[in-house]
Amino acid sequence: MSQLEVKDSPYAALKLPDFRKLLLGRLFVTLAVQIQGLAVGWQVYELTKSPLVLGCIGLAEALPSLGVALYAGHIADVHDRTKIALVAVFGLFLSMIGLTLGSQFMSGTPLVVLIFSVIAFSGIARGFYGPAVFGIASDVVPRPLLANSAAWNSTSWQGSTCSDLYWGAFCMWALAGPGPMALQQLF
Repeated sequence: MSQLEVKDSPYAALKLPDFRKLLLGRLFVTLAVQIQGLAVGWQVYELTKSPLVLGCIGLAEALPSLGVALYAGHIADVHDRTKIALVAVFGLFLSMIGLTLGSQFMSGTPLVVLIFSVIAFSGIARGFYGPAVFGIASDVVPRPLLANSAAWNSTSWQGSTCSDLYWGAFCMWALAGPGPMALQQLF
């Protein structure tokens, strides 16, 4: 296959094994973060019954993420992006473990404070994750295929963010059972 045929193929970037791994990894991390957001929103609303507090959860994640964005971009340009992405994913994993353990052993206001703290930490991790992962794509894909890889990256991200509600609802249904969820939707 000639280089022109590879470049014109809509699946050209997917033929690169490293890009496929990056794409799948990013897909699963995005899905996990989106499902976590759904679960946290549900839990915070159940604990507080306050739409304002629920909205502040998003702010608690966005402010740290935006606060480190420029610095994280600089760090991703100067240091090994793969290591930065792995540390950021590990930070997201620790956030999920913290939320899980906190939900098991705490309740009330201390749990809400813990959730806000962990979500802020998660925001910092996401602030470093984004620049590192987008930079890795340019390291893995040859220059003629960057546009094709960007299209697949965008498609993967859109697919994972659109399907998160379905996966999250399915997980909640599987854990809580259809009865409690159906009753809650009625009232």
